Amino acid sequence: MRLFIKILILFLINSIVVHAEESSSFWSKTDEFLMQTAEILSKKDKITGLRSLNTVSDKQARQRGEATLQLILDEANRQKVKIFKSGDAEFERVSRIVERVVRASHYRDEEKIRFEVVDFEDVNAFAFGGGNFIVFTGLMNVANDDELAYIIAHELAHNAASHNEEQENFLRFKDVVGKKPSSEYRTVFTNVNEQEADRVGIIYTALAGFDPCASATFWEKQKTYLEEYSIFRTHPINIERAATNRKVCKVVSKYYKKGEVSADVERVLRCNELFCNDLSEELAAGEGGGFLAMLEVLADSYIKNEQAKTEQKKQEQQKIEANRLLAEQKRLAVPNVHWLAGWNVYKGTIQRHNERSGLNFGIAQQQGEFYYNFNNQIQKGTMRYHSRNQNGIWFTWQDNWATGMISLKEYTDGSLRGQIFMNDGTNPGKYLGEFIGFR
Repeated sequence: MRLFIKILILFLINSIVVHAEESSSFWSKTDEFLMQTAEILSKKDKITGLRSLNTVSDKQARQRGEATLQLILDEANRQKVKIFKSGDAEFERVSRIVERVVRASHYRDEEKIRFEVVDFEDVNAFAFGGGNFIVFTGLMNVANDDELAYIIAHELAHNAASHNEEQENFLRFKDVVGKKPSSEYRTVFTNVNEQEADRVGIIYTALAGFDPCASATFWEKQKTYLEEYSIFRTHPINIERAATNRKVCKVVSKYYKKGEVSADVERVLRCNELFCNDLSEELAAGEGGGFLAMLEVLADSYIKNEQAKTEQKKQEQQKIEANRLLAEQKRLAVPNVHWLAGWNVYKGTIQRHNERSGLNFGIAQQQGEFYYNFNNQIQKGTMRYHSRNQNGIWFTWQDNWATGMISLKEYTDGSLRGQIFMNDGTNPGKYLGEFIGFR
């Protein structure tokens, strides 16, 4: 993308020189103005080297990150939760990992990296911008050192990519000059940043001498619930995240040497299989550099917008399917019924209202009651003994919508299974489906 932009700029400049040499002063001043504007509106990404919308300086990001981190520490003090210090085993464990991961990251030449370890039970860690992050003991208790290194690397990647600041500026810009971003869009935009932080963090992990595939094993150990797919998400689903990270870790495993920080950190972070920072000479302001800078900002904004829209469409489809499956699960759940003594109780399924639903029924003294799910409510029906023949025991039934017949047979496993029919003037009636219950 950057090479294409440079070629385009050079082509435009050449055209200007050939066809409008007398206007060179105007174009030069315009380019200088564009460069000044780009410097105000954007900042170069530490990872890709490209400009992105970001009006927050590194110093401001660090100050804001420190302030946010302090809020967490203040809350910990208010709750009398321990904040670990140097000499504490928990702090020293994180410190040893951080030391190696920082040396393998875009912060390797930075001095002001601040982290804190707090005795909160949440399985989490957070990045606050400017190299500030926090680790909770809830995470440390379930992660081995390689997995903890990956999480720390992931948080450092958030900081290196200025995700907090970029997202704030991008969404504000979109709010002002474009279509106001919906809450769903804002949510999935965060998800896109999480995916980038994973990719970059896995590179850091490998270069730091920790197993990059720990980025997969950590999420493989975490449970995935269908309910997670039914909402828009700021983070990838655990099972999807594990699968994606396993593919990435296999690509970057060649940079991993157990227990050793790679000697090729600078070279690999400049260009690798996942991202590349073009350090070639920049065009100066007045010579096309301003046009290039502004095009980079626009291109980066366009790419981020397309990534967010793609993620939103994906999550919308997953949400529809998840809600369908959740509704089916709820419908098939056996209704909870409090039965008094004397009832022979069975749990199973019924075919009713053109759908299969969870069923709970009881029989006592040649009569019965059955309960099933319909329209998100528990519906009740009654049964009365009718007759017996070679097809089984017959009951008449009635609920709020219809009447009919049920035939049941007892099987050696103690179950009662048969068929349900609805009165339509025929004998035994219109077949609806199976009526099944197990003790």
